[in-house]
Amino acid sequence: MNQSNIDVVLFDKDGTLLDMNKTWVPYIRALIQDFSEAYGIDQIDELLFELGIHEQDIDLNGVSMSGSTSDVIRVLNRYAKADVAHWFNTYNTDHKEDLYHSMTVVDDAKNVLNKMKNAGFVLGLVTNDQQYSTQMFVDKFNLSKYFDYIICSDEKGSNKSDKQFIEPITSLYHSDRIIIVGDSMKDIELAQNSNVRSIIIGDNVHLQEAADYYVDRIGQIMKLSIFTE
Repeated sequence: MNQSNIDVVLFDKDGTLLDMNKTWVPYIRALIQDFSEAYGIDQIDELLFELGIHEQDIDLNGVSMSGSTSDVIRVLNRYAKADVAHWFNTYNTDHKEDLYHSMTVVDDAKNVLNKMKNAGFVLGLVTNDQQYSTQMFVDKFNLSKYFDYIICSDEKGSNKSDKQFIEPITSLYHSDRIIIVGDSMKDIELAQNSNVRSIIIGDNVHLQEAADYYVDRIGQIMKLSIFTE
């Protein structure tokens, strides 16, 4: 039984539950290679850097991770000097299998979700990603049984940091009983704008200082005082 001060735990997807470097780096690199060939773009390295791809790592606060799909398309539009939304959406549709096979869940994530669900927490997945890839991730790792809510940016039509993003949840539960678990400033901004608390995963000092709580790894969150007192 849940005897903590929290009723609802909302998880970010990319970087929190899904391993970004193993999943998104190869996929985005392949996408940009095809994009550069389709539109005659020479500044591949510059474009990758702007999207947040650095060698084999990805910047949590880069456009591809902290921005919405519309934000990514706007960057591509600028390089192509054209509207590439149709090309972008077609590429993602045609390469669903590539994305599916590259998806990797973060170590201990399923264990944490299972423990929290069994303890009686209401769980949600809130992401700036699109519904199709989010559902793909949920299905691949059999996560639907854990989540009471799944909210995606293209479904809401708003940016993740906007308090409207989780209004279906905040309208039902008191803000003091909700906490957001993530790994980027967008997650902290969403928590602050929604008047709920936040947990940051990772070793970024700036994010740790801005969050209410922080841990190095997802497997440590249930040891936080907010869940044990």
